[in-house]
Amino acid sequence: FRKFLAKMRKNHIVEHKMSQKMWSEINYKNIPSVAMARYTKAFQKNDAERFEKYKEALKSGKETINADALFPHDCVRTTLNGDNGIANAQFDVLPNYMEGVDERIIVISDTSGSMGIPVSGSITAYHVSVGLALYCSGKIPKDNPFYKKFIGFCSEGSFKDWNGMTFSQAVKSRKIFDGAVGSTRIDKALNLILDTAKYFNLTNDQI
Repeated sequence: FRKFLAKMRKNHIVEHKMSQKMWSEINYKNIPSVAMARYTKAFQKNDAERFEKYKEALKSGKETINADALFPHDCVRTTLNGDNGIANAQFDVLPNYMEGVDERIIVISDTSGSMGIPVSGSITAYHVSVGLALYCSGKIPKDNPFYKKFIGFCSEGSFKDWNGMTFSQAVKSRKIFDGAVGSTRIDKALNLILDTAKYFNLTNDQI
Protein backbone atom coordinates (compact mmCIF):
# COMPACT_ATOMS: atom_id res chain seq x y z
CA PHE A 1 0.00 0.00 0.00
CA ARG A 2 2.88 2.35 0.83
CA LYS A 3 4.51 1.67 -2.56
CA PHE A 4 1.17 2.17 -4.30
CA LEU A 5 0.69 5.55 -2.61
CA ALA A 6 4.23 6.58 -3.49
CA LYS A 7 3.64 5.67 -7.14
CA MET A 8 0.38 7.62 -7.23
CA ARG A 9 1.85 10.69 -5.51
CA LYS A 10 5.12 10.99 -7.39
CA ASN A 11 3.58 12.60 -10.45
CA HIS A 12 2.25 15.39 -8.22
CA ILE A 13 5.56 16.08 -6.45
CA VAL A 14 7.66 18.84 -7.99
CA GLU A 15 10.97 17.24 -6.97
CA HIS A 16 10.05 14.09 -8.93
CA LYS A 17 9.30 16.11 -12.06
CA MET A 18 12.55 18.02 -11.64
CA SER A 19 14.64 14.87 -11.23
CA GLN A 20 12.99 13.35 -14.32
CA LYS A 21 13.49 16.62 -16.27
CA MET A 22 9.74 16.93 -16.76
CA TRP A 23 9.95 20.73 -16.61
CA SER A 24 7.09 21.35 -19.03
CA GLU A 25 4.70 19.47 -16.73
CA ILE A 26 5.35 21.65 -13.68
CA ASN A 27 2.36 23.81 -12.73
CA TYR A 28 4.00 26.76 -11.00
CA LYS A 29 0.88 28.10 -9.30
CA ASN A 30 0.51 24.78 -7.41
CA ILE A 31 4.10 24.56 -6.17
CA PRO A 32 4.30 24.69 -2.35
CA SER A 33 5.67 27.97 -1.07
CA VAL A 34 8.78 26.47 0.54
CA ALA A 35 9.63 24.57 -2.66
CA MET A 36 9.23 27.78 -4.65
CA ALA A 37 11.69 29.49 -2.32
CA ARG A 38 14.20 26.68 -2.80
CA TYR A 39 13.97 26.01 -6.51
CA THR A 40 13.48 29.36 -8.29
CA LYS A 41 17.04 29.28 -9.67
CA ALA A 42 16.47 25.77 -11.01
CA PHE A 43 13.26 26.89 -12.71
CA GLN A 44 15.01 29.88 -14.25
CA LYS A 45 17.84 27.69 -15.54
CA ASN A 46 15.84 24.77 -16.89
CA ASP A 47 12.45 26.22 -17.80
CA ALA A 48 13.22 29.90 -18.33
CA GLU A 49 10.56 30.74 -20.93
CA ARG A 50 7.62 29.18 -19.05
CA PHE A 51 8.83 30.49 -15.70
CA GLU A 52 9.15 34.05 -17.07
CA LYS A 53 5.62 33.83 -18.48
CA TYR A 54 4.37 32.69 -15.08
CA LYS A 55 6.06 35.64 -13.37
CA GLU A 56 4.59 38.08 -15.89
CA ALA A 57 1.15 36.56 -15.30
CA LEU A 58 1.67 37.04 -11.57
CA LYS A 59 2.32 40.75 -12.06
CA SER A 60 -0.80 41.17 -14.16
CA GLY A 61 -2.97 39.20 -11.75
CA LYS A 62 -3.73 36.46 -14.27
CA GLU A 63 -1.96 33.84 -12.17
CA THR A 64 -1.78 33.15 -8.44
CA ILE A 65 0.95 31.89 -6.15
CA ASN A 66 0.66 29.12 -3.60
CA ALA A 67 0.66 30.63 -0.11
CA ASP A 68 -0.11 27.51 1.92
CA ALA A 69 2.19 27.26 4.97
CA LEU A 70 3.97 30.45 3.91
CA PHE A 71 5.71 32.60 6.52
CA PRO A 72 7.43 35.99 6.20
CA HIS A 73 10.85 34.39 6.59
CA ASP A 74 10.10 32.18 3.56
CA CYS A 75 9.65 35.35 1.50
CA VAL A 76 12.99 36.61 2.81
CA ARG A 77 14.72 33.39 1.75
CA THR A 78 13.10 33.57 -1.69
CA THR A 79 14.56 37.08 -2.07
CA LEU A 80 18.04 36.07 -0.94
CA ASN A 81 18.22 32.69 -2.68
CA GLY A 82 15.69 32.89 -5.49
CA ASP A 83 13.72 35.52 -7.38
CA ASN A 84 12.70 39.05 -6.37
CA GLY A 85 9.42 39.00 -8.28
CA ILE A 86 8.34 35.70 -6.74
CA ALA A 87 9.29 36.98 -3.28
CA ASN A 88 7.20 40.13 -3.76
CA ALA A 89 4.24 38.06 -4.91
CA GLN A 90 4.59 35.73 -1.92
CA PHE A 91 4.69 38.66 0.48
CA ASP A 92 1.63 40.26 -1.09
CA VAL A 93 -0.52 37.15 -0.58
CA LEU A 94 0.43 36.62 3.07
CA PRO A 95 -2.74 36.83 5.19
CA ASN A 96 -3.00 40.17 6.99
CA TYR A 97 -3.25 39.46 10.71
CA MET A 98 -2.60 43.15 11.39
CA GLU A 99 -5.93 44.24 9.97
CA GLY A 100 -8.69 45.06 12.45
CA VAL A 101 -6.72 44.10 15.58
CA ASP A 102 -6.79 46.23 18.73
CA GLU A 103 -3.07 45.94 19.42
CA ARG A 104 -0.62 48.51 18.09
CA ILE A 105 2.57 46.73 17.10
CA ILE A 106 5.98 48.01 16.07
CA VAL A 107 9.05 45.84 15.67
CA ILE A 108 12.55 46.38 17.01
CA SER A 109 14.49 44.31 14.49
CA ASP A 110 17.84 42.78 15.39
CA THR A 111 19.94 41.99 12.30
CA SER A 112 23.32 41.92 13.99
CA GLY A 113 25.83 39.13 13.37
CA SER A 114 24.55 37.00 16.23
CA MET A 115 21.24 36.56 14.40
CA GLY A 116 22.90 34.22 11.91
CA ILE A 117 22.17 31.35 14.29
CA PRO A 118 19.99 28.59 12.74
CA VAL A 119 16.55 28.20 14.31
CA SER A 120 15.06 25.53 12.02
CA GLY A 121 16.99 23.84 9.23
CA SER A 122 18.33 26.56 6.94
CA ILE A 123 16.11 29.22 8.54
CA THR A 124 18.08 31.63 10.71
CA ALA A 125 17.03 34.13 13.36
CA TYR A 126 18.04 36.83 10.83
CA HIS A 127 15.44 35.60 8.33
CA VAL A 128 12.75 35.66 11.03
CA SER A 129 13.69 39.14 12.29
CA VAL A 130 13.71 40.67 8.80
CA GLY A 131 10.49 38.92 7.84
CA LEU A 132 8.56 40.04 10.90
CA ALA A 133 9.82 43.63 10.69
CA LEU A 134 8.63 43.98 7.10
CA TYR A 135 5.43 42.01 7.67
CA CYS A 136 4.22 43.98 10.70
CA SER A 137 5.13 47.36 9.23
CA GLY A 138 3.87 46.54 5.75
CA LYS A 139 0.50 45.08 6.70
CA ILE A 140 -0.78 47.90 8.94
CA PRO A 141 -3.04 50.49 7.22
CA LYS A 142 -1.29 52.93 4.90
CA ASP A 143 -2.67 55.93 6.79
CA ASN A 144 -0.82 54.83 9.92
CA PRO A 145 2.25 57.06 10.50
CA PHE A 146 4.25 53.91 11.26
CA TYR A 147 3.35 52.27 7.94
CA LYS A 148 6.47 50.59 6.52
CA LYS A 149 8.53 51.74 9.47
CA PHE A 150 10.24 49.75 12.22
CA ILE A 151 12.99 50.43 14.73
CA GLY A 152 16.47 49.10 14.07
CA PHE A 153 18.38 47.27 16.77
CA CYS A 154 20.85 49.84 18.02
CA SER A 155 21.87 51.82 21.09
CA GLU A 156 20.35 54.91 19.45
CA GLY A 157 16.75 54.32 18.37
CA SER A 158 15.97 55.21 14.75
CA PHE A 159 13.20 54.37 12.33
CA LYS A 160 13.94 52.30 9.26
CA ASP A 161 11.60 53.56 6.55
CA TRP A 162 11.03 51.36 3.50
CA ASN A 163 8.24 53.41 1.92
CA GLY A 164 8.70 53.48 -1.84
CA MET A 165 10.43 50.10 -1.83
CA THR A 166 9.17 46.66 -2.72
CA PHE A 167 9.56 43.85 -0.21
CA SER A 168 12.60 42.40 -1.99
CA GLN A 169 14.24 45.82 -2.32
CA ALA A 170 13.88 46.38 1.43
CA VAL A 171 15.30 42.94 2.26
CA LYS A 172 18.44 43.66 0.20
CA SER A 173 18.85 47.30 1.25
CA ARG A 174 21.90 47.94 3.42
CA LYS A 175 20.24 51.18 4.50
CA ILE A 176 17.24 49.34 5.92
CA PHE A 177 19.06 46.31 7.34
CA ASP A 178 22.48 47.66 8.18
CA GLY A 179 23.58 45.01 10.69
CA ALA A 180 23.84 47.60 13.46
CA VAL A 181 25.07 46.36 16.81
CA GLY A 182 24.72 47.68 20.31
CA SER A 183 22.49 47.26 23.31
CA THR A 184 18.93 48.29 22.54
CA ARG A 185 17.93 51.24 24.73
CA ILE A 186 14.23 50.59 25.21
CA ASP A 187 13.79 54.06 26.73
CA LYS A 188 15.13 55.71 23.56
CA ALA A 189 12.97 53.48 21.41
CA LEU A 190 9.87 54.50 23.36
CA ASN A 191 10.86 58.18 23.20
CA LEU A 192 11.26 57.82 19.45
CA ILE A 193 7.69 56.51 19.19
CA LEU A 194 6.37 59.26 21.46
CA ASP A 195 8.16 62.04 19.58
CA THR A 196 6.84 60.72 16.28
CA ALA A 197 3.31 60.53 17.69
CA LYS A 198 3.56 64.15 18.83
CA TYR A 199 4.86 65.21 15.41
CA PHE A 200 1.83 63.64 13.71
CA ASN A 201 -0.56 64.93 16.42
CA LEU A 202 -1.87 61.44 17.16
CA THR A 203 -4.67 61.03 19.66
CA ASN A 204 -4.42 58.82 22.73
CA ASP A 205 -6.66 56.27 20.98
CA GLN A 206 -4.29 56.14 18.04
CA ILE A 207 -1.35 55.69 20.38
